[in-house]
Amino acid sequence: MMEVMQMWSQIRDGLHAFETSKKFGKVIFWETVVASAIIGFYTESLWGGVISFLGILIAWFLPFIGTAMMIGISGTYSWLAFQILDGFHVHGAICFLVAAMVFLTSFGSHVMTAGGE
Repeated sequence: MMEVMQMWSQIRDGLHAFETSKKFGKVIFWETVVASAIIGFYTESLWGGVISFLGILIAWFLPFIGTAMMIGISGTYSWLAFQILDGFHVHGAICFLVAAMVFLTSFGSHVMTAGGE
């Protein structure tokens, strides 16, 4: 009886992880869209945007490149959070705490979705 309960517990946990992964997968997709739009606009080429979209989408799942992208994106989010709070003259320690939490949350969601080395 315990084995059956444990099996159902593992199935429930797996379904929850799958739903969470789907939610964060949308975030990675939109980050890729924004990055490829910026690259396409910067190069003034629709083909540049399309090729960068495909390249970035593939690169998310490469071990070292994907990890570097996860760190870069998460660092950008935390830097923006720090700058916004600092712009409102919030104490530096609180700005750093919020930036650290944003970084860890963002990095964790990227690792959960795209994997990592």
